[in-house]
Amino acid sequence: MTDAVGSSRDRACSSVKLAHQRCPDAANRDVRPGFHQIKTVAHLDTDSPPDDVEAMVGFVQTHCLVEDTVAVGTTLNPPTVLVNG
Repeated sequence: MTDAVGSSRDRACSSVKLAHQRCPDAANRDVRPGFHQIKTVAHLDTDSPPDDVEAMVGFVQTHCLVEDTVAVGTTLNPPTVLVNG
């Protein structure tokens, strides 16, 4: 197996579980509908050494499209609506 940082490894992560929590005020109309905070908790089932896990997590953080989009911001263009009929 080749890991995220490109070196050969004989260990594998057998499962990854990511979880998120909904804002308790989501039903309140005075609260904006977007996320106020994003927190990721990764539960890894692996026998890899801690240094390998830290390297993988670091790689994911620096290459994650969602994290980059949220942290840096992206221009959001109005949707194009196509109606068939």
